[in-house]
Amino acid sequence: MKNWFFILLPFFFFVSCKGKNESVASADINQLAQQYVRLSLVIGQYDEAFVDAYYGPDSLKPTALAAAVFPKDSLLNAVRSLKAQFDQIALTDSLGAKGIAPHGSLTS
Repeated sequence: MKNWFFILLPFFFFVSCKGKNESVASADINQLAQQYVRLSLVIGQYDEAFVDAYYGPDSLKPTALAAAVFPKDSLLNAVRSLKAQFDQIALTDSLGAKGIAPHGSLTS
């Protein structure tokens, strides 16, 4: 499970490093970042070493108690969904505002 955290981390940094005139809406990035933090905190309920410390807003902390059984399938689905959303933003951004890939880039 920890590997997914490290896989998503570069996507988060990639999406957050955009210039002022980029086509990606900051509201979408903020929403994805909040989902990422929430998901990480939920995973942290099952693995104390996953989240060492959290000093963010209480509104992002999980409200439900951890289940007796680790919800592997639902957490994997949440990770996959979040990754797909990051990938979509990255693809949209790489195609530019007009949907055309920059010169010299490879897209498939």
